[in-house]
Amino acid sequence: MSSRDGKCQIITEIRRTIDKNAMLNAGDHIIVALSGGADSVCLLVLLCEIRKEYGFEVRAVHVHHGLRKTADRDEQYVRDICSRLGTPLAVHRVRAAEYASQSHMSVEEAGRALRITAFDEELTKWKTECGGEDTQYKIALAHHMEDSAETVLFNLCRGSSLSGMCGIRPVSGNRIRPLIDCTKQEITGCLKDRGIAWCEDETNTDTDITRNMIRLRIMPELTGYVNKEAAKHITDAASDMQEAEEYLRAETIIATERCSSEPGVINVKRLLEEPVILQKRVLYEALVKTAGRKKDIEHIHIENIMAVIRKGGSAKVTMPYGIMAVKEYDDLRFTKNKDGPGQGSRDHEHDTMREAGHEVYAQRVFAVDGMLSKIPDGKYTKWFDYDRITSSLVLRTREKGDYITLSEDGKRKMISRFMIDEKIAPRDRDLMIMPADGSEILWIPGYRISARYRISETTKNILEITLKYVF
Repeated sequence: MSSRDGKCQIITEIRRTIDKNAMLNAGDHIIVALSGGADSVCLLVLLCEIRKEYGFEVRAVHVHHGLRKTADRDEQYVRDICSRLGTPLAVHRVRAAEYASQSHMSVEEAGRALRITAFDEELTKWKTECGGEDTQYKIALAHHMEDSAETVLFNLCRGSSLSGMCGIRPVSGNRIRPLIDCTKQEITGCLKDRGIAWCEDETNTDTDITRNMIRLRIMPELTGYVNKEAAKHITDAASDMQEAEEYLRAETIIATERCSSEPGVINVKRLLEEPVILQKRVLYEALVKTAGRKKDIEHIHIENIMAVIRKGGSAKVTMPYGIMAVKEYDDLRFTKNKDGPGQGSRDHEHDTMREAGHEVYAQRVFAVDGMLSKIPDGKYTKWFDYDRITSSLVLRTREKGDYITLSEDGKRKMISRFMIDEKIAPRDRDLMIMPADGSEILWIPGYRISARYRISETTKNILEITLKYVF
């Protein structure tokens, strides 16, 4: 009977996973993140079964988020199961919704942050109890094979770099996942085989939640109509991605050293000698280091920088969190607006002033955050969909081949024709300064903006441009 089909074989599967990834050693102190659901209950039960074999100690932590009507039931259940297994339990009661509101994040993000805090607090307490002796303290999480496959699909569809397609790693720092090679069927089969019940989270059936929709609709279609081993094949590919990512991470460090003319400065000529994949990774790491965080640093930002460095001369491009990528001759450096938001800010809002010809423009970029009803209708302040900018945004006079998009169906008009039709005086046509994305003009001040860059319900980040004054 194969491990994929046999309920009782799951213990063999997790031993293999533990040994293959060197997850556990004699003397380790393990905290199990125990929600009361089938996955975490199975994890606790199996770790308790093998703790003497491996010589580690086990405790559990349960976080009551104060969100669901059944949360009290779950807490009582985990108290009962830990009592039966002889496992110490710590319960943390938090207010996830209140914390989410105060921290300007989703309830899901808030819950995750509060759980991490609870787990780390219990690890610290355990270390203190043990007198800070030299041993390993780890947190065991109950992610399984389908969780990893769903993560790959979610990241791939949402837009992801190679690292996002690595799935869920078996070991991440002091986090370990002994069930990562086990299927959901094996997990529930294990509990049924042992006569152990578990709690069902009613929100797990809500397909308005993206991950639930992937789990309940997409994965069954893949396993039913494409290949019954789809989850395993996806996670096998993710494992290959992990190896590739680890190799590229090491190469990126070496490439960064080769391309750095001085601390914080990238030599463009040296960078362009590197393979394209390393060019982009070096830029990404430099941008993230300057920002102090990865959130909202996207593929389009790196492409915008690539467009700048491939051109001759000096240039600059606006980035999230008040950062400017500035190219001066052969050097590229990232500068952060001192008046911009701190690392904890949710919006990457910032202001920049640009003088172009006789016009002075102010620009800022910020997250939408429910502001679509506030779209300005002023003649000299316009909002644009920032993420639709595919090249580096420049302020310049018209050039041959410039055009503006007139409607959502992509209808265009050449700028030269537009100026004639609008009866703009010939003496003014070559003096007008306009924001341009390659050959596409975003805005002809005083006239119209491009339909391509208009704000819509899918807009995530807004670019605001204001013509301050003309002198």
